[in-house]
Amino acid sequence: MQGNREQKVPGPAVRRCRSAHRALELEAKRFIAQRLVDPRLDQLQVAAHLHISVRTLNRVFEASGESTQAWIRRCRLDAARLDLADPACADDSIAAIGARWGLVDPAYFTRLFREAFGLTPTAFRQGVANLQAVANLQGAGAPRRPAGTVSGSSLALEK
Repeated sequence: MQGNREQKVPGPAVRRCRSAHRALELEAKRFIAQRLVDPRLDQLQVAAHLHISVRTLNRVFEASGESTQAWIRRCRLDAARLDLADPACADDSIAAIGARWGLVDPAYFTRLFREAFGLTPTAFRQGVANLQAVANLQGAGAPRRPAGTVSGSSLALEK
């Protein structure tokens, strides 16, 4: 008899509630993005800005599968990763890049970065630098392996 049950469509009150939660989530994410560099930014500040409780804020973020603090942390790590890959930031220390994005403890920044991306910030930066060096060599007219050759040898592959 379960197959004969009608599927219930959410009523207007439920739709309004979902819409309000979505609006709160968007405003919270906008607020976080604007203050990402503040190392004191936390869910208390976000909730206070939105005039809601921390519990309500966390319920709003639950729908996206991430807590408020996890969202803040992920945004900071993404921004730091972009800086680590940016040649314009090559002279900035890893600690300075972490601190720039609110992760002021270098050991904590390194641990979070490794958990998120599988590499330490140093290894990530070195990998990016190696890729950029190869791209620069190829872009500068460095000899490339001719099509149809094996490992740069002159042995042509049969067609």
